[in-house]
Amino acid sequence: MLSYMPNKRVKTKAHCFIEQGGKVLLTEDKGRLGWSLPGGKGDEAETLRQTVRREVKEETALSITLTNLVQFQQYHGRGVRVLLRAFFTAKISAGRIKLKELEVKRAQWFSRQELAKLQLKDFESLPFYEAVQAYLAGDRYPLSLLKELTIKR
Repeated sequence: MLSYMPNKRVKTKAHCFIEQGGKVLLTEDKGRLGWSLPGGKGDEAETLRQTVRREVKEETALSITLTNLVQFQQYHGRGVRVLLRAFFTAKISAGRIKLKELEVKRAQWFSRQELAKLQLKDFESLPFYEAVQAYLAGDRYPLSLLKELTIKR
């Protein structure tokens, strides 16, 4: 699988299940309703792995180590030709949670049992719900599945 770089036709997003002590961190962004996962939009010429590390650091002040790929989603339409979204698992490598006040309203640790009780209406959008279902089902793929290439012109 290739890494895709954002442009006017392709947008990328990357999020992760930060795991600690048998729990997963969910966040709720300001101006939005429902739970999501730390992460966000890719910058130009940024890989999905770079995106999720940067976004997690910006939103939570945590440094992470990615461990697996859970799901790769692709969407079409709504002003963007293609939206590619990756969901990873990660461990905290450094830092303590400090939320970016202008962006993140709250964060909460959820056990697997608590995650399983959440319904679609509890999430910001369908992609997060679908990713959580894949996570709970045990979907895990090696990071090597997502091959990151740099193309020089």
